[in-house]
Amino acid sequence: MDLQFFGANCFTLSNSNSRLVFDDNLVDYGLQSISKKEDVCFFSEDFSSNKKCPAKLIFDNPGEFEIDNISVQGIEQKKFKSDSSVVMFKVNVMNINILVAGNISQEINQKTLEAIGMIDILIIPCGNGLETIDSINVLKVVNNLEPKILVPSLYSNQNTSSNNHFLSLEQIIKDINLDVRERTSKIKLKNLNLPMITKTELIVFDL
Repeated sequence: MDLQFFGANCFTLSNSNSRLVFDDNLVDYGLQSISKKEDVCFFSEDFSSNKKCPAKLIFDNPGEFEIDNISVQGIEQKKFKSDSSVVMFKVNVMNINILVAGNISQEINQKTLEAIGMIDILIIPCGNGLETIDSINVLKVVNNLEPKILVPSLYSNQNTSSNNHFLSLEQIIKDINLDVRERTSKIKLKNLNLPMITKTELIVFDL
């Protein structure tokens, strides 16, 4: 199973049988959508691009889903600087728990923490505190969830058309100040060797 990043907060999990696409609102950032009719797409909030998604299945709500032996749980969480909510998606595949957080508030209550449970890989936007949480508050989420791997998203070196509030990847790496385990274009989950990781490390995608 491979984890890939396509810009903004858009990620895919794929193998030879299926592809799960998360937050493909790339057109909102001046990029091209990657979703195809054979995909299964998940949206953390009601983006304008949701309605145009060609995927065979679309999920944008809390609940439990099973796709080709991949377990996905949608968990509601307060949106950053908003009274509305977003949906975080916890994926269990190959006995690895991945949380695609979306544009969440850093304040996670105990009930939600219990619903999330153990996380191996946390994927979360990292901004300057204007439209997404900043690095300091990302680290608060890390302290609460204690993932083995942190993967930041929504950074400015993606050639997007609406990136004034984005930080550069290098600035995020500096601000978060965690050991960089890898810079890559694709994460092969089978190669991570998670049991050997004793503190949270950073994996970043170079686009």
